[in-house]
This record gives sequence, C-alpha cells and structure tokens, in this order.
Amino acid sequence: MSVVWLTGATIIDGTGADPIENCAVAVENGRISALGGTPPTGRRCWTALG
Repeated sequence: MSVVWLTGATIIDGTGADPIENCAVAVENGRISALGGTPPTGRRCWTALG
C-alpha cells in the first residue's frame, strides 16, 4: 500500500462549512484516508500549494 501525503491543501467539503486551509491529506490507494495532522517522518509528501 502506497500512501502519499499532500501538505498545504485547502479542503472544501461541500457542506457550506468554511474551508480548512493548510491541511495535510493522506491519499491511499487513490482515496483520501486521513485529513489533518502531520505526515510521518520519511513518508512521500507533495506540496499542494497553488
């Protein structure tokens, strides 16, 4: 299983709630598996700014 972390993402959940800025997102097997927190040391991370 390969997990990729995106850091600095802005999350818009579609419910009308305020966006969550500068969030970390874990993507595992093509699906979001976690939001928030800090990626574990040594994990593959991509910056989602821009």
